[in-house]
Amino acid sequence: MNQRSQGHLLADEHAILLQQVEAHEDRILTVLRDGRWPRRELRELVDYLRYELLDQAAHEERLLFPLATGGFGSAQVEVLMRDHVALRDAADRLAREIDAEIGEQDGNRLAEFLLDLRQQLDRHLAREERALATTTLEGIEPRRRPTWSRTWYPLTEGPVLDLDVLPVGFATRVAMQRLARLSADETVEVRSHSAPTVLSALVADRWGADYGWTYLEEGPQRWRAEVTRRRPQ
Repeated sequence: MNQRSQGHLLADEHAILLQQVEAHEDRILTVLRDGRWPRRELRELVDYLRYELLDQAAHEERLLFPLATGGFGSAQVEVLMRDHVALRDAADRLAREIDAEIGEQDGNRLAEFLLDLRQQLDRHLAREERALATTTLEGIEPRRRPTWSRTWYPLTEGPVLDLDVLPVGFATRVAMQRLARLSADETVEVRSHSAPTVLSALVADRWGADYGWTYLEEGPQRWRAEVTRRRPQ
C-alpha cells in the first residue's frame, strides 16, 4: 500500500488548510468592503483555526515532530513550535475581534492582520514540510486514531448539515463534531435521505436537555431536523 492510499501526504493536508483559511479570510474581506463588521465570518474563521488548523498542529507535535532529525531538540523543530504558539495567539486575537465595540472596529487593521496571518501560515507550512521531508512525507492522517480527514470539516460548515454528503462509515462521528461546535442559541438543520435515528440518539445521550431536536420532515424520501444548542440556564 503506498503512502497516498493511506491518507493525504503532509503537503496535501497543508494545502487543504491553507485553502480553507484563505477562503474564510476572503469572506471577511468581502464583508469589510461592504462596510459591515464581519462577526459571523470572524467566528467561522476562528472556529476553523481552533478545530482544524490548531488540531493539525497539536497532532503534528505528537506524531511527526519526534520523527524529525534531532527530534524536539532540533533547531528546526524549535522554530516550528514557536510558529504554533504564534498561530494560537493569532486565533485568540481574532476571537477578541468578533465582539469588538463600534469604536474598536478597525477594518484596515483587521485586513492587515489577516494578510499577515496568511503569509505567516504560508511560511510556516513550507518550513514544516522542509523540516520533515528527510524523514517522512506522510501527514498525520495515516497515523491518527481515530481516523480523521481535513476534507471533512468544510462539508459540515454552514446552517445545513447534510448527512448524505459525509463519508460513509464516518458520517455520524463527523456530524457530532459539527454539533459539538454549536454556540448557545445556534441552530443547524440536519438533512438525510434516511432516518437519522443513530445521530438523534447520540445527541440525546451525550447532551440531553442542552440540545433540542425537532423534526421538520419525517420521510419517507427526506428527513429534516432542527438541532439547537440551548443557552445555559
